[in-house]
Amino acid sequence: MSLRFDQKISLKRMVVALYSVFWIIIALIFIVSIARMFPLEGDISDIVYAMGKIAGIFGLILLAFVITSKCFSNPFNRIFDPVRLYRAILILEVIALTMIFLHPIMLVLGNWLADVMEPFLILIPNLSTRFHIYVAHGCVAFLMLFVSGIVLMNRNSVRLNRHWKYIHVLIYPAFLLSLMHAHAIGSDASEPLVAYSLNLLYYAVAVAITYRLIELLLNARKRQLRMYREGRTPRKQAMDKAKKDSSVKK
Repeated sequence: MSLRFDQKISLKRMVVALYSVFWIIIALIFIVSIARMFPLEGDISDIVYAMGKIAGIFGLILLAFVITSKCFSNPFNRIFDPVRLYRAILILEVIALTMIFLHPIMLVLGNWLADVMEPFLILIPNLSTRFHIYVAHGCVAFLMLFVSGIVLMNRNSVRLNRHWKYIHVLIYPAFLLSLMHAHAIGSDASEPLVAYSLNLLYYAVAVAITYRLIELLLNARKRQLRMYREGRTPRKQAMDKAKKDSSVKK
């Protein structure tokens, strides 16, 4: 039994409400985590290091929100203004990328101020231990997000044209690497609240990407069926093109 139009709209609004509640819970977990991360006592190096950790988790949560919002953009566009929604997601993505860029810089700066490590030691590839392997995950994710951010800021360039979207897809594997990096060697990943929030981000992005892939497959199938109903089969299109080419040559 098919749903009426008003029933479909109410169902979509309920889904949006549940989506909003989910991210409100994530935000509350993040606020509680910040209270535990920030040092009440310590020197400037401890404060800078804590701010680096907060920037990393905040950027990761915001990037997950951006990815899920993009995957659910079609249902949201039927409820909200598509132009304003696109601009809001774009602004949030820029903020997320900025926070993620600040994360390694502030961690390295904090360690340098505490005389723990040389500031550029992290740039030297090292896969000797499990810890260094997951550090490399973070470095690769950082480079992917850096390229994705540059492409995003120059998306209106004539050279990029529409191809910027294909490069911008790097945010998906970069998010996965960042999540593995945070889960494996994050200094606060052992905290139950932080661990739960990271797991929720993983499941949320996995569900959103699965939904988007299914939606793309169904839309492709609908286009194919529409073409066959209208008689625009690939074979007929190839024959029409061959006839047009032969007539042009004559």
